This record gives sequence, C-alpha cells and structure tokens, in this order.
Amino acid sequence: MVTTLMGETLINLLLLCILLGICLVAEWTAHKWQQAILWLSTAGLLILLVTAIILHDWTRVGILVIGIFLESLWFRQSNHWTSKETLITLGINAFSGMITISLQAFLFAVLLKEFPSGTGHWGLVALSTPLTLQIVIYLILEDFKRYCFHRLDHSSVFFWRFHKIHHGVTELNCITGSRDHPVFNLGHLTSDIGLAYLLGVTNEALVIGLSIRMVFGGILPHFNVDFPNTKKTFPWWAYLIATPNFHAWHHTVHCRYDANLADVFPIWDVLFGTFEMPRGSSCDWQFGLNESEQIPQSVVGQLVSPFGTSNTIAPNNSI
Repeated sequence: MVTTLMGETLINLLLLCILLGICLVAEWTAHKWQQAILWLSTAGLLILLVTAIILHDWTRVGILVIGIFLESLWFRQSNHWTSKETLITLGINAFSGMITISLQAFLFAVLLKEFPSGTGHWGLVALSTPLTLQIVIYLILEDFKRYCFHRLDHSSVFFWRFHKIHHGVTELNCITGSRDHPVFNLGHLTSDIGLAYLLGVTNEALVIGLSIRMVFGGILPHFNVDFPNTKKTFPWWAYLIATPNFHAWHHTVHCRYDANLADVFPIWDVLFGTFEMPRGSSCDWQFGLNESEQIPQSVVGQLVSPFGTSNTIAPNNSI
C-alpha cells in the first residue's frame, strides 16, 4: 500500500512538471491571455481526469459529471463554460489540484508506514470505538474546525490573501469548489490529518470522513443549482446541511463575507451568530469581490498575488 501511494506521488509530480511546462510555453508564446489560459486549462483538466482514472478516484469524476448534468437542468444562473473566468478556474484547479493530490498521497504513504492500522494506542481506536461512530465524530469535529478556520480566513489579512482567490469568481458552478491556492490547501490538509490522529481514529475513518466532507462540504455547495428555491420559504432541513443556495449567498456581494461560513453543517453559523438568510431571487445575485479587492485576471497572476506587497487589503467585514 505504501509503495503504491509513493508511486502515485511520483506520477502526480511528473504530471505536475508537464503541466508547469505547458503553462510556461502558453504564457510565453500566446499573443492573448485567454488563449494561454485555454491551453493551460485544457491540459490541466485532461491531466486531472487521467490522474483520477489512474488513482481510481471515481468520486471526483462522477460528481463532476453529475454536477454538469444538474446544472444544465436546474441552473441558478446561466453557465458560461467558455468564459475567461471559467478557464482561469480550470487552470487554478489543475495547478493546485496536482500539488494537493501529490502531497496527500505522500502524507498518507508516510502515515500508513508509521501507523498501518491507525494510531492504535490512544483516542477512539484505544477505546474500541466502532468505525461508523469514529467517522461521525471525526466529521463533526472536522467541520467545526473548518468553520473556525473559515472565520479566520475572513478576519485575518494574511489568510484572506490566499482565500480571496476562491472568492474571486463571479460564476459559481461544479468546478468552483476546488478553486483554492495550493498554500490554502496545504494548511487544510495538514490540519485535517492532524485532527484525525489527535482523535485517534483509524485510517479508514480518516479517508471516509474526508471523502464525505469533500463531497458535501466542498463540491455540492458550489453547484450552480437553484436549491432550495429562494422564491419559497427557506425549509427547516436547510439549517441542518449546507445547500447550494446557502453557500452561494456567502459568495455574493450582497452578503457580508463573515456569514454562512459552515462547510457541511449550518448549525455552526446558527450557534455563533454568523447565519444569514439568503435574500432576493437567486438569478439576480452577483458574485465576486468588491472593487477594492479585485485580483489579477490570469492564472499565474492569481497564484502569486498573495505574496505581493500591495495585497494588504483586509476583508470589508472582519469578524
């Protein structure tokens, strides 16, 4: 198992080098940014799909296909799949995704070598806690941790530098959830694994818990689907689990950025006073950043923007 994961890491690193090469060639030879982004994004998307197939990661592929299908039937706002912004999102997803997948495979390989069956000596494993209960406990605490970190992302100038790349989109769809800076992903990945081993759960509980959070907290809430319908009363069950319109409101310029921060369970927003009821018709919502917080309109520009000395603007609605 360890050898397999190390092999997967090497495969991803090789593909990442290819992607970087394509990126440089595109940037140097293209006469227009949009053409360069198109080359990079197309290559990156193909590499991610091939990698997912190689690693048998059918979850991401399946959800992407389902997302495109649902968004074509019950879309909140019309998708513009060939727009420059969509191409930039694909480019960032490809670059950041390759780094994250490589790092994740490497860390899991190390952990499996050191702890073949999980921690084994402390926490939930030592208490002989059933696997299902381990997953539930880990998922709840993991989501609370993410909520706390999300508040920090919107209250700290330093963390906002990286998180604002995610908020820079003016169109939300099934590929938006992965639009994050590699440094942002690195912080979350290490804290996710750290929490699992602090609790003392098995490796199975860690993998299953992260997979559930990825689907219900990272991908589904970003779907461009009008659900629940904003023209009707917000249903009671929408307070229990994050829905596309619950999270989409967080991305609008009409909502304060420190509202609706939960990934999976909105109860955290309710308990800590950051819940905000979506208002108006979802088809009229405007997504993105305020004029004073705009980011470069290129893949490379956005990836390097957090390190610029001029990027010191804090969120307008700090907590």
